Amino acid sequence: MVSKTLASNWSQETMGAGGFLSAVLLGLFLLIFAWAPLPLGSDTEWARSLLEVLILGLFCLVLLPGVVRPRRWLACLKPYALPCTLFVVWLLYQALALVPLPVAMLEWISPAKATWFLGLPSEGGDTTARLGASFYGAQIVLLKNLCYFAAFLSALLLFDSRRKIVAGVVVMVLVGLFESVYGLAVRHMHEDFPFWRPVWDGHHWVNGTFVNKNHYAALLSFSIAILISVIAVSVESATGREGRNGLRQLFLSFMAFLASKSTLLLAPLALLLYAFLSSQSRGALIGLFCAFCLVGIVRARSFVSSVAALSGALLFAIATLMVAELLGALAVFSRMAHIFDGSDQRWDMWRQSLPMLKDHWFLGTGNGSYKDVFPFYKLPPLENAFTDYAHNDHLQLLIEQGVVGFVLFGGLFLITVRRVLVAYNRSARDGNDSGLLLGILVGLIAFALHGFVDFTMHIPANALWFYTLMAMGLRLSQLQRVRSAGRASLQSASGRMP
Repeated sequence: MVSKTLASNWSQETMGAGGFLSAVLLGLFLLIFAWAPLPLGSDTEWARSLLEVLILGLFCLVLLPGVVRPRRWLACLKPYALPCTLFVVWLLYQALALVPLPVAMLEWISPAKATWFLGLPSEGGDTTARLGASFYGAQIVLLKNLCYFAAFLSALLLFDSRRKIVAGVVVMVLVGLFESVYGLAVRHMHEDFPFWRPVWDGHHWVNGTFVNKNHYAALLSFSIAILISVIAVSVESATGREGRNGLRQLFLSFMAFLASKSTLLLAPLALLLYAFLSSQSRGALIGLFCAFCLVGIVRARSFVSSVAALSGALLFAIATLMVAELLGALAVFSRMAHIFDGSDQRWDMWRQSLPMLKDHWFLGTGNGSYKDVFPFYKLPPLENAFTDYAHNDHLQLLIEQGVVGFVLFGGLFLITVRRVLVAYNRSARDGNDSGLLLGILVGLIAFALHGFVDFTMHIPANALWFYTLMAMGLRLSQLQRVRSAGRASLQSASGRMP
């Protein structure tokens, strides 16, 4: 109870009267959040560096209450002790790759690495070596992940109410709409576009302010997941939660939804879908649809939660086909036919990466080292191809961090998804926060599924959104659990009254 009270009143009790400073810090966080995708997804050296400075600077301000009242600050984070601990251990494990080790120890830890590679020598000469194959790459990735951890903690502390979480989700949707308008304008106006255009603006697909169309689509998938989830829950509950009669009830619910003000959400959804489809990203499209289906099928313990999630999948499929047909964005479906025809070099890259995983399966080759190590394993037809990423975030994580790093990150992700899923199932019984929780859940899962065919996690803007959405999901799940416990206590107390 003490932790709950402190967490819910963090801004008022530790940030000054009325939570003014907390509101200012939240506004700064949202500005950083909204700005990150604009300079090519912050995937340039200057943009990434500026983003890291902004995040760490904001985090220092957020930490100020913890310096004054550390117990109160720690109490706010107590409900999230397990995911925060996993995150910290994961970061410490990554830092291990920077520590000089005796060569004999390296030979014992990783015989394959000692055979052909001893890492970068330290100042001690040839007597020591590092686990990481790229000292510079390991430093860069570790600093990026430290910044994501700072953003994760900042979001946990700043999004301390449902109203603030809604504000964060609204910003996410608005940025997605801006990216949609911007990307479509560049595509249709060509040389007449009066503002800055991305490097690849001459292509026939839409990529907004990103260099890569797939990373652009990954960002839009967050906004689309939120909007479709809110609409699906609105449709599912439009005629109430009593007396369900299967498809007939769902049809009546949809008609009731069309008569409500919630239909205004269909216009921004159509715009987002048009830009999303025009990016021609197959992985993002399949990942988003499968995410809705997974939530509806896997461990959806109540009828209500299953129907809402599967309704979201159905709505996404219907809206996607309608937008594609009416606005002429069918090229992405034509590209689907080329997934298994051997024209995509991803298959060769993954197959040739497996021996590298076999040699370094336990501790990996070190962060940022894939592009340095893979040339030792490349075979035709990739011998002359430039391969800086594996185009599979999960495979590259296994290769660079081994089973240890993969399990630590996977545990953090699965714990977050489980808590959000439990909260979603709980909220489906009373309608509170169902749309938000479903949107967060689908957004996280869709991003993870897309990661099987791309390297979206290596784009700073996308990774920042991912970790912020994780924090929002954890925070909203905790708020929903506290409210449910409070209602149960009131009902129990009223039942004992004479």
